[in-house]
This record gives sequence, C-alpha cells and structure tokens, in this order.
Amino acid sequence: EWTAAEKTAAAVNARAINMLFCALDQNEYNRVSICTTAYQIWQTLKITHEGTNKVKQAKIAMLKSQFQNFKMKPNETINDMYSRFQTIHHALIGLGQNYSDFDVVSTVLHSLTNEWEGKVLAIEEANDLSVMKPDELIGNLMSYEANLQARKEQKEEKKNVAFLYYYLMLASFSKSCWSKIHLMN
Repeated sequence: EWTAAEKTAAAVNARAINMLFCALDQNEYNRVSICTTAYQIWQTLKITHEGTNKVKQAKIAMLKSQFQNFKMKPNETINDMYSRFQTIHHALIGLGQNYSDFDVVSTVLHSLTNEWEGKVLAIEEANDLSVMKPDELIGNLMSYEANLQARKEQKEEKKNVAFLYYYLMLASFSKSCWSKIHLMN
C-alpha cells in the first residue's frame, strides 16, 4: 500500500513523463521510451544534447575561442556578421557562459575589418562602451553601412554619367571626323 506522499510523487512523475513524451519527436522518444522516471528521461536528454561534463567543457572551450577570435569576413554585411556572432554567443549562453554587454560590444568592434577602423575609433571616442548595448552598436553600424552603400552607389552613378558623356563626345568627334574625311575624298 502506498502512502499519500508516494501517491502524489507517482502522479507528479506520471504527469511529467507524459509532458516530456508529448514534447518529443519520434527519434527523441525512442531514446527515452525505456526510462521509468521523468528524472531518467531528463538526464538521458541532457547527456544526449549537452554531452557529458567533459564534452560540455570541450564545447565551451571551443566556443570561447571562437568568441575571442571572432572576425568579420571581407565583404560581409554587418547583419550577416552579427548573425554569425550571435550563433556563437547564444551557444555559450546555452552552456551557462554569460558575457557582459561590454564584452559583446568590445568583441564586435574589434572584429570589424580595416575599412571600419575610422568608425570604430569614432564610436570608442564618442561613447562609453561600458554602458553601450549590443543592439545600439549594431544599429549604429548598420546605419553607417547603409550610408556607405548610398555613397558608393552615388559614385558609381557619377562614373556612369562621366563615361556616358565621354562616349557621346567621342561619338560626336568621330562623326565630325568622318564627315571631314568624306568631304576630302
């Protein structure tokens, strides 16, 4: 005969098992279907997804290295760069490794390519990085990137106009030269 506490514990365990089973896909269910307690299911899933403590520490070390050595790729947009960075940062958070906003802002600023050096210096001089939020930094960088792109397009447009003018002048010159040659003959 079960005591009231044992009955309550069994009922709670049964509800927890049911919730876990309902939340799992077929592959995950097959991994844990032989477990008899919610705790066993949880431990099996934890080891499956996080690995043992040794595996977890190896993942943390690898991700920390990626975080510290993160660099923007040539011709990469700020949005794409930050998306790659967030993947690393969120994986570290998932493994219990938290970084301050200052660490994130500093890492992103120092990851930028040389063409961003002037902007990095301006941000460092004009802002207190210890209170700057990563989203504020990324917004600032994306705005600057949009302005750079607009200037680049304007320069291209000016080059195209200059080329068109040159081409028209050359065509006009060629036409007048041919006219003179025909008059000579």
